[in-house]
Parts: sequence; structure tokens; C-alpha cells
Amino acid sequence: MTTDRNLEMLACFDDNGNRVEPHTRGEVHAQPLRFWHAVTNIWVINSQGQILCTHRSSINEGNPNKWQTCVGGHVKHEDDFEGAAIRELGEEIGLSLTDGNLVYVKEEKGEPWKHIGVMFAFFWDGNVEDINAQDGEIDDAKWMSFEDYAMEKESYPEEWCNNIDKDRYEEIIKLKN
Repeated sequence: MTTDRNLEMLACFDDNGNRVEPHTRGEVHAQPLRFWHAVTNIWVINSQGQILCTHRSSINEGNPNKWQTCVGGHVKHEDDFEGAAIRELGEEIGLSLTDGNLVYVKEEKGEPWKHIGVMFAFFWDGNVEDINAQDGEIDDAKWMSFEDYAMEKESYPEEWCNNIDKDRYEEIIKLKN
């Protein structure tokens, strides 16, 4: 991770989920973890219920060279969750709101990373060839049925991160209709 990225100011929260003064990416990731910070995840789903799975490139600080079922990232201090989700869709896979429909899924507070996360679904019927990764974090993509994804993840768990479980997938599919 570069020094400039370590200085990026992120949205932070107290133990009760109230927004507090921002801290740098370096501060929120310093061990032991002390600051709750904001992240967003976006699952891209097409009208056939397939999940857009993306491959994290080698430049990623976390989980490089692994497949994932969502895109997303940290929320900068000046952003809200939806704004960060829209930014991440553009940066990571080159999509904008004119390409599909962004829908709120859920908010979670999660250990051990001290994440306050808001999750979205983005319903999009494009081709993987249309993906234009802007920031170099994604180097490949493929559409997968939930069943094919689950079998591949079970067979090769070391190749996957940022996964989706069956309950969450079914919850998202209900939002599509």
C-alpha cells in the first residue's frame, strides 16, 4: 500500500454507530484495531440471477489474486454510503447508475475488522466485455449462477474472498422482483 493511500481520510464511527471525526486509512488499519470505519459492498446481479464475480488484481492490499462476489471499498470521510457505492462501481468496474439499478440491501457492524458496512445490489444486464476497470483493482470478471459459484468456492476456497451466502443471495433476488 502506498503512503498516499495510507493518508486517505475515512469515515469513522463510535461504538454506537455514530459518525465521529475521520481517521486516515493507516490509522484505521493499524494493529490493534481501534476505529470503526465505513465500507460498502455491491453485488452485481443480472436478470437471470447470475452474480458478477470479479478477480482482484495483484495490486490489492487485501486478498490479491482472489475471486470475489462483490465490489466495494472504504467510504471516504466526505462520502455517504450510497455515494461511495456509486464511486466504487465506477472505479472498480466502470459502471454508473445509468447502466443499472442500485438497491439498498442491509447494514452490518462487523468484527474483527471494525467495519460498519452498508451493502447494495446493482442490477445490470451487461456483458463482462463491457467492464472497464478504472483503478486496476479488478483484472477479470465472469457471470456465475449461485450454484456454480458455491461449487467452485467449495472446491477451491483458497481462491475466493468477499463471498455471498445463500440467504443473502436469496434476499437480493427478492429485491430484484
